[in-house]
Amino acid sequence: AGRPPITAAQGGRPTTVLQVALSLLGISLLGSWLFLAVVHVDDRYNIGWVEGSRMALAKSAGSGDLFPPLYDGHRYGGTRFMPVPILLHAGVAHFTDEYLISGKILAYVSTGLLLGLSFVVLRRMGLRAPAAAALTGGILATRPGLLAATTVQGDSLSVLFQVGAMLSIGSSRERRSTLLAAGLCTLAIASKLSAVWAPLAIFVWLLIRDRRRVLPFLGALVLLL
Repeated sequence: AGRPPITAAQGGRPTTVLQVALSLLGISLLGSWLFLAVVHVDDRYNIGWVEGSRMALAKSAGSGDLFPPLYDGHRYGGTRFMPVPILLHAGVAHFTDEYLISGKILAYVSTGLLLGLSFVVLRRMGLRAPAAAALTGGILATRPGLLAATTVQGDSLSVLFQVGAMLSIGSSRERRSTLLAAGLCTLAIASKLSAVWAPLAIFVWLLIRDRRRVLPFLGALVLLL
């Protein structure tokens, strides 16, 4: 009691131990996900009826019919899913000639990009690399995060686009960053209909920080949608 805390500038051992521990935590979480991704790339791990319907939609899109009719006289179709993940899945399946591994590859790539972008955002917020790595790995430690990172879904894509939109709107006051944010928000909503938290967050942030960009952002977003 009464002693000042040891800071990083003083090179104290507790700080060093904490940085090492955070680094190991981040590396362990990332390594665990990569291990699961490799082991389960071609099996039914985290595959259920939702993923089966997404694979069926990707197959239909590959045949030229993005959204099959609700009922064609023989079978039921239709969907509540948005088109971007379906089209990307169909595009990857064009090269793999199947719909299970291709869907997981899409999930792996989108999750990897999301993790990388999250790390960049945390670093720009002033966190050291070990802390940023641990928090980024924390995405994979949650049930929704691990599910999105290992199954045939497009949830990582919608989050990736939204984080990118918020990074864009805060990185520059130029018009192109505003238009880029609106475009990324559009892609997010076209990936998942409930992906509206980034547009709302950007709207509130602009009202507080830069009201001149509110109308250009909203106008571009509505036009693109």
